[in-house]
Amino acid sequence: MGYKPLTDEQNKFIINNHKKYKYDEMAKILEISKSKIVYWSLEFKKQGLIENKPRIRKWTINEEKQFIELMKQSMPINEISNILHKDIHSLVSKIRYLREHNLINFSYSIYKKDYEKNFEQYKHTKLTNWTNNEIKLLLDNCKKLTLKRLCKLLNKGTWDILCQIRNQLKINPNLELCHNCSSTYFDFTEEEDMFLLKHIVTGNKHFILNTIHKNWKKMLNRMSLFGLKREFIPNEITDIEFLMQTLLEKYNIPYTFQKQIPYDDYHNYWADFYLRENIIIETMGDYWHGNPITQHNLNDNQKEKIKHDVKRHRNLSNLGYRIFYFWEYDLKNNMYDCENKLQFIKTLVGDKYD
Repeated sequence: MGYKPLTDEQNKFIINNHKKYKYDEMAKILEISKSKIVYWSLEFKKQGLIENKPRIRKWTINEEKQFIELMKQSMPINEISNILHKDIHSLVSKIRYLREHNLINFSYSIYKKDYEKNFEQYKHTKLTNWTNNEIKLLLDNCKKLTLKRLCKLLNKGTWDILCQIRNQLKINPNLELCHNCSSTYFDFTEEEDMFLLKHIVTGNKHFILNTIHKNWKKMLNRMSLFGLKREFIPNEITDIEFLMQTLLEKYNIPYTFQKQIPYDDYHNYWADFYLRENIIIETMGDYWHGNPITQHNLNDNQKEKIKHDVKRHRNLSNLGYRIFYFWEYDLKNNMYDCENKLQFIKTLVGDKYD
């Protein structure tokens, strides 16, 4: 059952601004529900009043050059998206591609402008110059104020304040700090903080957690302290992908994680691990991909996924790719066979130092 008709003014606004605003933004402006906006937008598309935008996947050379220039200007990614008419996912994928191929030699935060300033403040390991008055103000207030309030009082970044307090603690171990902030100052060492900030953009949360020996909740709290949200991790790696990544590093096999492989003008495939010589490694979750060893009574979703996997394998094989599959069950219970399989793959692709 459809919704009640909108007013003429509301209809005109949706038709004229469907490219400019998102559904939730239009809903706020028109003061109606988002579901109504979606419903009438689809109706207008059927009537030909709104164009169906084609999914443009390929990048031209000029678009890539323009994208790099806009990033150098530290323009927020949502504004770049509007200028280039590319979705955020496409832009993030392009950033990864440019980094992997060393086509950009500068840092760029993929987050909103509010976070970019904070990121620039704490990502450098060097301290800013502190005056004697600033240090005195810090020492006078560190017992009364939390870390965030100290940042506002001194107009300095979180990392800058943390490093200065740690330096003062070396000089005076009996320095009194705000009793509510003991975990803030002592849960993470300076080396652990630096490691977290350096590697957070890689998206490998397991690698970070196993190195600094912290749990996921503590890591999230620490990220929040530095003004980072959970979404800052670009593409969270799964448990079995982490196991495979560990094995590839162990055997010095060169790889690219989550590589985009073009299929046609409108469709791309993502390879879990792309190796040399057009070799792909895929890690397969037992439940979603229907491992015959562990999954005996498949549901409709699993059957559809298997059909999709067969089609995907056929299409990639036709493009000249050779695909090796590793099941979750084997990675967790049969590591010996997985390592033998990887040693064979290494004979095909060689060592990363070759």
